[in-house]
Amino acid sequence: MPEMPESHLMYKECESSFEQIKWLLPKCALVTVTTEPLAEKVRPFNDKVFVFSNTLARDRFVTPRPRNDKVTIGFAGTTSRGKEMAAIEPALMRIYREYAGLVKFVFWGEVPKSMVGMKDVRQVTSFVNYSKFLNDLADLRLDIGIAPLAHGAFNDSKSDLKWLEYSVVGAATVLSDTPAYAWLKDSGMASVVENTEQAWFEALAALVEDADLRERRIALSQHYIKERRVLEDAVPLLFDQWRQLLPKSLRPNGISEMGKVTTYAFSEPEQYALRDYRRWLGNHNLREIHAEQLAESMCTAWQSRPWFNLIVLAPQTRLTRLAESLAALENQLYPNWRLIVLSDSAVPDPVFSSSDQLGWVQLDDLTDFEAVAATINGVISEVAADWTWLLPAGFRLQPQALLRFGEAIHQHPDWKAVYCDSDVVSPMGERFLPAFRPDFSPEYLRSMDYIGDAVAFSTTALSMLGGFQPYPGAYNFDALLRLFELQGAHVVGHVDDMLLSLPWRHPDQQPLCLASCQVALEEHAKRGDQPASVGPGLADGTFHFEYQVQGDPLVSIIIPTRDKLEYLEPCIDSVLQRTGYQHFELIIVDNRSEQPETQEYYQALQASHPGRVQIVAYDQPFNFSAQCNLGAAHARGDYLLLLNNDTELALESWLERMLATAQQPGVGVVGARLLYPEVGQIQHAGIVLGLPGGMHSVADHVFEPQDMNLPGYMNRAVTMQNYSAVTGACLMVAKSTYLDVGGMDEEKFQVCFNDVDLCLKVQAAGWRNVYNPFAVMYHHHAKSIGRTTSDPRVALQAAVRERGEMENFLHAWMPVLKRDPGFNRHLSLRKRRMELETERHVSWDPSLGGRQRVLGVPVPGGSGEYRLSQPLSVLQEHGLLDGEILQPVHGLPSLVEMARMAPDVLLLHTAVNDGVLDALGQYRSYFPGIRTILGIDDLVGGTPLKSDLYDHWRRHYPDAKQRLRRALKMSDALVVSTEPLREFTRDMVDEIAVIPNRLRRSIWSELQTQRRVGAKPRVGWVGASQHRGDLELLFEVIKQTHQEVDWVFMGMCLPQFRPYVAEAHQGVPFGEYPEKVATLNLDLAVAPLEMNAFNEAKSNLRLLEYGAMGWPVVCTDIYPYQTNDAPVCRVPNDVSVWVEAIRNRVHDLDQAEREGAMLRAWVERDYWLEDHHEDWAKVLRG
Repeated sequence: MPEMPESHLMYKECESSFEQIKWLLPKCALVTVTTEPLAEKVRPFNDKVFVFSNTLARDRFVTPRPRNDKVTIGFAGTTSRGKEMAAIEPALMRIYREYAGLVKFVFWGEVPKSMVGMKDVRQVTSFVNYSKFLNDLADLRLDIGIAPLAHGAFNDSKSDLKWLEYSVVGAATVLSDTPAYAWLKDSGMASVVENTEQAWFEALAALVEDADLRERRIALSQHYIKERRVLEDAVPLLFDQWRQLLPKSLRPNGISEMGKVTTYAFSEPEQYALRDYRRWLGNHNLREIHAEQLAESMCTAWQSRPWFNLIVLAPQTRLTRLAESLAALENQLYPNWRLIVLSDSAVPDPVFSSSDQLGWVQLDDLTDFEAVAATINGVISEVAADWTWLLPAGFRLQPQALLRFGEAIHQHPDWKAVYCDSDVVSPMGERFLPAFRPDFSPEYLRSMDYIGDAVAFSTTALSMLGGFQPYPGAYNFDALLRLFELQGAHVVGHVDDMLLSLPWRHPDQQPLCLASCQVALEEHAKRGDQPASVGPGLADGTFHFEYQVQGDPLVSIIIPTRDKLEYLEPCIDSVLQRTGYQHFELIIVDNRSEQPETQEYYQALQASHPGRVQIVAYDQPFNFSAQCNLGAAHARGDYLLLLNNDTELALESWLERMLATAQQPGVGVVGARLLYPEVGQIQHAGIVLGLPGGMHSVADHVFEPQDMNLPGYMNRAVTMQNYSAVTGACLMVAKSTYLDVGGMDEEKFQVCFNDVDLCLKVQAAGWRNVYNPFAVMYHHHAKSIGRTTSDPRVALQAAVRERGEMENFLHAWMPVLKRDPGFNRHLSLRKRRMELETERHVSWDPSLGGRQRVLGVPVPGGSGEYRLSQPLSVLQEHGLLDGEILQPVHGLPSLVEMARMAPDVLLLHTAVNDGVLDALGQYRSYFPGIRTILGIDDLVGGTPLKSDLYDHWRRHYPDAKQRLRRALKMSDALVVSTEPLREFTRDMVDEIAVIPNRLRRSIWSELQTQRRVGAKPRVGWVGASQHRGDLELLFEVIKQTHQEVDWVFMGMCLPQFRPYVAEAHQGVPFGEYPEKVATLNLDLAVAPLEMNAFNEAKSNLRLLEYGAMGWPVVCTDIYPYQTNDAPVCRVPNDVSVWVEAIRNRVHDLDQAEREGAMLRAWVERDYWLEDHHEDWAKVLRG
């Protein structure tokens, strides 16, 4: 690794470990490496090296998949192989051209630049855990695997692992002639070639043309691997090396039994997902104010306080996990619960017999599922409770969990089942695999048990259902299905918060759970009004709940178009010739086509399909909504299928599956899975409201452009489920429903978002919209509306129209946008793959009232801390508000993000840049109820000439005062730190609050600083880097006194000071700043300020910080330091006066110390933020 080239993708991330590796190697008792060249590089550091070649465990071997009709050439590696791929790119392009139609390419990782987006070239961009890698690699169905490798110190030490992996999945290999693969030359198991175009071309061409050659290579390689490279066969050699490290008396004789390789499957790269979830957890700890809100609601608003029976299945093998559940319950804020344990073990503690809150029921055998279900139902009937929650041993409820459930039950008395979000606790105690669920989705539930153990049932509802049925691992799943059948989707509610942690389950338990789910689904299908079959889904652990078409209804397929015959003709041909369900008509809505070929095609089409194809003219400017409505008016079918002219079917069953889904009770709109042709990536797998997070973004496709084979977060890319909207590129809806909601809006949404608007109208009418991934189409995307143009006037007109339609949508649907039931508020709107929101998050739940919610956006650094972050923190600690800080580096929230955060107050600091001003205007337009407060702490636009910020302000904000006035016109109030700032802004805004800077006592009061620690008195200054003009006042003072005192500077020290200064300390991050200041151990502090308007308007913050240290101060006699009669020595900016004031104090340190004590007392009296926060509370309340 220390020889990794700087060009390597991981170099910067790994660089810091290079020296650590070199330090560690000599200290090791044994170093294992994979190759002899690598061993040679290690031996100078440690001669105890053992070469242990890469091997594969038998459990890792996979069965090669059936091959494609075309020869598939593939690469599977990292995106750090750009150099290598570029070297063989000419050869690959020759193969692509000369064998066109016979070959296809798959690149998992690096793609040659010239091949991106080409036909028959697919890119896989996903990361997987290595436990899944070989299975996923096998699914690519490679015939030929390539492993280009450039020569170099780093690569020459690599192993032949890539050959091993390709061979196991059944791919013949072409490899670079490097030390890693040199041994394979002339072995008959691979083509090992020089990195030249001709060599690579010839090797690839030979394998493309000769299938027998490929099969011989694969057979030889797999035979060799099974004979020589199996982990279980090689482990004894490594074990013997380890054995030799032990004293003879402790050495085991040998391996008594070989263990199994345990694999853990993760849906995302572990390190990134775990890192993000840790960050999320750190930002979402339960706050005292949230507990107070819930408790107040319970005491003042709830009609009753429900009892919860927590029934736990605890087999003897998992009793140790039960202690974790009990420990978590001790912290439960809501008292009305009982824990009743069902176990095949005797009661372990008498407390279960004596406590009213604990109970123990012993069964003979927990694998007798009939008896288990009967016992659970017996407990439900005999132990009175309002709600029942069936849980596994080891569950951990968050302290507020039952309070949150109680609040949800209070707000939604019609709910009969309530579920929450949950995660998993690893055997090591690490929380991971968070499941942030959507609101109740019947189709999703029929596709997989996405709720699991995170659901509590009304005991009355359970009794009505006849209790739990004997479905091990699927008790809750079956009960939810039956509850939905009897009472509908509206009785199942969702608390979108992380309230439950579940114990990790060994994969061995999965087959029983899945079998139970399958049986429960099959029984559910039998009980339904319409027939359905249950089969395997597109991902492990999922199902295909396949509806069957009822009757033979006519479907009207409506295709709006204008010319574009190169797309329209393949679209219609594929529909007419390959669709399995043939009872449909075609309605082509033509919008002023101009090409004669188009008219000729229409005539031929109608002639060949008499009575089945209508050509309806739309002689108006392009309006997609109007065209669809016109087509619907001419439709004779019971169902409408809106279809873009740039689509082609991928599966013959597409129309049948969409129709069968649309016929289901309660279903409104049905959408298909759309794929980009050639590249195998998702174009549509559902629509999430608010994506992709731009200021005016209203909705976009989730999981685009993810690889079509990836399941996505919680398998949501490949499972049937309910979204708020699906794309109109392929959308089915009953004609009656379409007409009932008024069809598409021809006025407000002529081109964009008309499909989303239609879906939301259908959803608002009480219907469920469904994404069906089993109905698959190809979509070229945007060809029907021709988004690409070289005419700037057309582009501008389109941009203006799209912005207008976004604004129309925001005004029409903001109440729905702020909480998309098909999404989760903890998932990011800036990322399409349903990733956690770790940047623009709030800890509060907008559905809970009782406290003012304040969203603060500070400027970076100390000013933002003093003027925003710390006041909000203190007010929150006192229970006066619920505050959240949004760091400006992450950007301001979009309108939909702001809506889902739902603050009552927006507090911004120094907002004058274009982005903030635009955002303020948008927030004011869409959220007039949010109280907007602006804060400033300096004279905006008045930066002194000698400040290092002067050029920045002059260059970027020469009109700063005008910008500030504009910002204040969009604000309700202004908070300033000084009276001069009030005077500066008094004609800009009506409400101005002067709130002085204060310090947090919890940060500053206990700091320890020493005095008289140097040979000479220590005199110093602390500040930021923009004080050149102020510090220049001290130059002559320093020169005259440097032999009498030690000058100490922190944050800034002018170059001319250096010969006379004892210490110069760099600035530190604000979190480290107070403690760093205390370490300066000054005997006297100075605070010079130039006499100018900017400094006159400043606050006395520097005196507060010095006073917290108990340091005496000599400062300029200027307004901010005259405030509140500060006990400091104020002097004019005259060198002789400064020198005299300093000498008076350093030559009488006792008197100086008394002055410092007086200043400390002054700070304690008036400037601890914890004691003086009422003015902040007042201005925030308004």
